Amino acid sequence: MISSIGRGLCVLIGIHKNDTSADIEFMVRKILNTRLFEDGNGKRWQLGVKDAGLEILCVSQFTLYCELKGNKPDYRHAMGAM
Repeated sequence: MISSIGRGLCVLIGIHKNDTSADIEFMVRKILNTRLFEDGNGKRWQLGVKDAGLEILCVSQFTLYCELKGNKPDYRHAMGAM
């Protein structure tokens, strides 16, 4: 799938196989509310992506849960395909 966004965040998301719905809800709240953007007066770190009315592109990135076993990647901790 190919997608694009305007001004906002591109979020690489790694979900652990033991993550719960509560973990996902926590992550979503943090993505929406972390103050990363300036306000209308140019003051930095005042608005979250939700408050600023910006866009979010979430990209599944199972490799964030990679471990190296010798020289081979191991993804056993990543959430499996649904």
